[in-house]
Amino acid sequence: MKKLKSLLGLGLVLTTCLCLFGCGSRTKNADTSKKEGTFNIVSSFYPMHILAMNLTNKIEGVKETSMSEPNIGCIHDHTFSTDDLKKVEGADVYIENGLGLEAFNDKIKKAYPDTAIVEVAKNITGEDLNPHVWTNIDYYISQVKYASKQLQRLNQENKNSYAANEKSYVAKLEQLKTDNGNTIKSVEGKKVLVLDEALPNFCKFLKMNVIEIETDHEEEALSADDLKKAIKTMNDEKVKTIFIAKDSDRSTAEAIAAETGATIYELNTCMVGTKNSKADAYITEMKENFKIIATIN
Repeated sequence: MKKLKSLLGLGLVLTTCLCLFGCGSRTKNADTSKKEGTFNIVSSFYPMHILAMNLTNKIEGVKETSMSEPNIGCIHDHTFSTDDLKKVEGADVYIENGLGLEAFNDKIKKAYPDTAIVEVAKNITGEDLNPHVWTNIDYYISQVKYASKQLQRLNQENKNSYAANEKSYVAKLEQLKTDNGNTIKSVEGKKVLVLDEALPNFCKFLKMNVIEIETDHEEEALSADDLKKAIKTMNDEKVKTIFIAKDSDRSTAEAIAAETGATIYELNTCMVGTKNSKADAYITEMKENFKIIATIN
């Protein structure tokens, strides 16, 4: 059952109705680096892969791979398979977002109890926290720092290299915020309807007032009744901006826009990439988002 909820408190974002599972973190107490061979890091899905690529950049003897294909979308929707489990085999560290997105976490723990699991969103807290935290640049920086701290602890022989990569990447992310400061400020306090579960945290970063249609995670289309409610709320509150994910189904957004005169903006969730994606993919995708945000009246 879908439900329309309107929130006008500054920066307050409703989370989507995901079924969130408790997610623990298992780590090793001692340095897990091997005297000989490769230190293997496996990341759960695309956003974590990009994060890990930056932290492991040019570190000799460290190999990072992604468990899943870069185009799967949200890992919460992924059907965990025996092939996925095999990809984690031999990993010294498994890096995940956490906050319930990797609902198959316990299967990895059971199969590979000696593999350290690093939940990079572990220190990000908040009431009804939307788990797609990487779309908020401040949260993402926190994830990068936490992952780096854990890798330094677990692979101490490369501690300085992880620290240097962390410093370099965080500096680029902070510069991204600085370079787009005027754009960020230009939308602060503006009202926006969000039709994708991965974008509320981005809006929170922008300090926008969010109207979010809260849906069952498995459902895609709004009922006729809920569509009418959404349109009424948009008109009553004079909301003229709609955010959807890039390359997603536009039908619901277009139906609402036709009745409200709102403009649809397609944003990158930084959740889907290609096998050739580079380490700077997150920054590149966020730059594209800021170019779009800059066009909002």
